[in-house]
Amino acid sequence: MKTPTSCPAVPDCPGTGPFLGATFVTLPEVPRAPTVPPKPRGTGEGHPGPSGGGSLRHGPSTPLSHAGLAREKRLADVPEKYRTMYRRAWAGSSRKAAVRAFCLECVGHSETEVRLCTAPACPLYEFRERG
Repeated sequence: MKTPTSCPAVPDCPGTGPFLGATFVTLPEVPRAPTVPPKPRGTGEGHPGPSGGGSLRHGPSTPLSHAGLAREKRLADVPEKYRTMYRRAWAGSSRKAAVRAFCLECVGHSETEVRLCTAPACPLYEFRERG
């Protein structure tokens, strides 16, 4: 270790001040993790939204996003007659479909149970199908 007469890191340092005579230690370089460039936005991978990207009806070569995979997994548990409604709800094209899908899922996909719902504390209670 050296005791410099001026600051090694600051060019044109006059060598005066509170750090005069301080001991400087050179630390080894710390290896950094390689950075991965972010994906460009708007690629539409598995996103059925307004960007016109992928769709939930995909072929074997279309990659799905995390949300797309979760939706496909959930769709497998939904009765066939409600799957189109779920897709409309996920696409954001129908609020009515979103409320209906939520209510049906809450009561185990029984339309009768949605009409007989007794959960007035639910925020969607007033929007459920009643008739």
